[in-house]
Amino acid sequence: MDEKINKKAQVTLFIILAILMIAAVIIFFVARGLIVPEGRATPEVSSLFIQACVEDSMRDAIQKISSQGGYVENNLSVRFKFSDEKEYSNISYLCYINGLFSPCINQEPMLIKHLENEIEKEVSGNVEQCFSDYADGLEQQGYEVQKVYNGFNITLAPEKIILNIDGEITTEKADEKIILKDIKSLFSSKFYGLSMIAKDIVNKESSNCNYEQITEMLINPDISIDKFRTGDSVLIYRVSHKQSKEVFKFAIRGCVLPSGI
Repeated sequence: MDEKINKKAQVTLFIILAILMIAAVIIFFVARGLIVPEGRATPEVSSLFIQACVEDSMRDAIQKISSQGGYVENNLSVRFKFSDEKEYSNISYLCYINGLFSPCINQEPMLIKHLENEIEKEVSGNVEQCFSDYADGLEQQGYEVQKVYNGFNITLAPEKIILNIDGEITTEKADEKIILKDIKSLFSSKFYGLSMIAKDIVNKESSNCNYEQITEMLINPDISIDKFRTGDSVLIYRVSHKQSKEVFKFAIRGCVLPSGI
């Protein structure tokens, strides 16, 4: 008798696990295919759709900004590539002075806020389009939809990037009214941690004209810091996360000695 019960329990568990696996696969492909899933509109589904819709644009923005010293575009930059890289990039100065002897001047004292603003500018059009696509998808399912879009903001945080949309989608179907607002999506990233190390490097270079990267790498073995001094006394830093392969590169010019000294 106990054996039969155990077999029934095992079969039931297997069926439940199979259903959960199928549901997870459906959700994944629905999200990545940017098709609004059939059924009741919920905050969870809206966040999942926006995340899948924006993800490629977000990754591209982070890669571009982090490889160019924290800017989408910046005239105060130097063209450079490390020996193990294939392409040159315009790397912005996060600390700079056009003179001799003096320490560099921090170009972005509020670095994290600056980076959030740069990401927002780069993904702005895509976020608004994804918000509209989600509302349009609900209409195609027979919902009566009203949408209000007031923009969005980006927050850099440890291990993640947070996208919070200031907007509202009101849906009504079969006398059921649902209001979706404060839609929040999360993206896994090491960019915040790399940026905090970059901020520390700039602070030390601007005050002491030096940064000892060995200490940071001993404290945090997941981090690699490369430093290259060019012939015109410019320092190029590359802060890398070994597992995720994310990098943050930036340039510094300060405490320059006259040639021959």
